[in-house]
Amino acid sequence: MKPCVNREGERGVEENSPWLAMGFPCTGANGRIEIKGTYNSPKMISFVLGTDCGMNPDSAVSVERMVREKLDLPENSRLLAFTPFVVQYWEVPGFTDADIGFAIELRSSAAIDGNWKRFTGNQPLHVKLYGRENTWVQGGFFYAAEGDLRITGRNTFQMKLTSVKKLSPEEIDEVKGRCDQLKPKRNCSDVFP
Repeated sequence: MKPCVNREGERGVEENSPWLAMGFPCTGANGRIEIKGTYNSPKMISFVLGTDCGMNPDSAVSVERMVREKLDLPENSRLLAFTPFVVQYWEVPGFTDADIGFAIELRSSAAIDGNWKRFTGNQPLHVKLYGRENTWVQGGFFYAAEGDLRITGRNTFQMKLTSVKKLSPEEIDEVKGRCDQLKPKRNCSDVFP
């Protein structure tokens, strides 16, 4: 609900204001795992989190129904848009693996040796994702999302989202600082506002 102030200066909400929702890739359908090298001895492993990977819920109708049930929104308030989250930078906590882009790529031997064996043994891979809604919004927000990638097939995975938050300008600077320290240099200024 859009916050507003009436003529008397009292805060409130406009009951019929439209609202927005954001979905996350690979939460409703299998994502692709791409392997360089062999399955049992990979040199690089990519988990592709593109906007073409199915979201859960998978449609604006499903989102509207779910949100109405959980938040008890008035009937005259409508979903204006349901847009996907675009991964622009990612990190694998506890490892040096991090990069810009929407494909999580395990390159370091530590990440591959430890994580790949655990992942194929049905243990989740915890990841941090940073990005925006896939829409042109004036003053758009930058978000941090955390989730667990779980194997669903030999070359497929799904993501279980564990948290999402809008980043403050200070938090954005902190994440950008980590991006700027990557070797070789990445074009972090194109990603971060």
